[in-house]
Amino acid sequence: MAINKKEMELEKHKLEETEEWLNEQINLAVKKEEELEKKISMLKKSSGGTYSEELALVQQVYEFANKNLQKYSEAAHKPYFARIDFRERRRDTESYYIGKFSLNDSSEGEEKVIDWRAPIADLYYSGQQGEVSYKAPLGFIEGELSLKRKFLIKDEKLENAFDEGINDIILKSSSDESEDNALVDEFLKINLEESIGSKLKDVVATIQKEQNEIIRASKNTAMIIQGSAGSGKTTVALHRLAYLMYKYSENLSTHEILVVAPNKLFLDYISDILPSLGVSGVKQSTFEDIACNILKYSGKVYTKDIKFSSVMEDRSKEKVKFITTSSRFKGSITYKNIMDRYLKYIEKQDSQVGDILIYLKIKSYLMSLRKEKYPQISMLL
Repeated sequence: MAINKKEMELEKHKLEETEEWLNEQINLAVKKEEELEKKISMLKKSSGGTYSEELALVQQVYEFANKNLQKYSEAAHKPYFARIDFRERRRDTESYYIGKFSLNDSSEGEEKVIDWRAPIADLYYSGQQGEVSYKAPLGFIEGELSLKRKFLIKDEKLENAFDEGINDIILKSSSDESEDNALVDEFLKINLEESIGSKLKDVVATIQKEQNEIIRASKNTAMIIQGSAGSGKTTVALHRLAYLMYKYSENLSTHEILVVAPNKLFLDYISDILPSLGVSGVKQSTFEDIACNILKYSGKVYTKDIKFSSVMEDRSKEKVKFITTSSRFKGSITYKNIMDRYLKYIEKQDSQVGDILIYLKIKSYLMSLRKEKYPQISMLL
């Protein structure tokens, strides 16, 4: 249910303060980046192309500052999407604002916004008001969750806010008496209606409890996720990847990750998700490209996409019939049985291998070994 007017004014004021702080951080980050660029340029000239430990260190600092600037710039439009009030045992209640990225005030040593992947953020996705606990690096933290609030922010303005609980799920009457009444999460409904587009988008603000359990599951746990088309399997998988990169950043590099998709159109569709979650450098490919790379094959591969395009666009009925008939046959059990028999034939033929000759000198080499050290080798000749 939407919050009352007084609470709304307080939240608007909080958002304005956060945005002012963010703008200050962006200005400081820009100045810092410019200073580092000048220093790097000066060190490159003085080093004369030789290795410089100071230059390498400054370049690392520059990369860190650049990442911070990108993070602040993206967060400026929507610094957070939720708030939880949690009281750890024997402590006072604290308010935590949750966003796509963690935002820290180094001057005050305060975390303005916590990352959606942080352990305590699990309470927003899976916790219910009352006695709760979450798993932290040092063990389970117990306490009381008294508030879960969701924010609808557009163009840097707070449009609405919803408190989760019995009141935020409303009973929607169906116009068709044959259908059951549906429980609708108002905040989720608004976000889903805005997510329609040509690219897959992140859903950090609307991750459901079951999805959160998959995303935060142990790294070494094997999982099979089943779901119909459009149920969110790919979205959850990519958010899980972003979570793993956050939690195991010290031991896991983006260059060790490979995302395999069914086709290039699909890769284009999901291309914005990982960068928007702060994960860059992950290699994405299709099975056909991986196979061609391993086999060093440079010929043209008629993928399913090319065949589908030909069927839809080609005007030759004979060509279309040939493509559909051959594709249907290659996807049949009969074709599989033919391939299995052919593989067995190849294995049998390859097992019948004669002597390996290198410029016809194998026999003479073995003869010399027999005479010098290995007289028992004569039985092989």
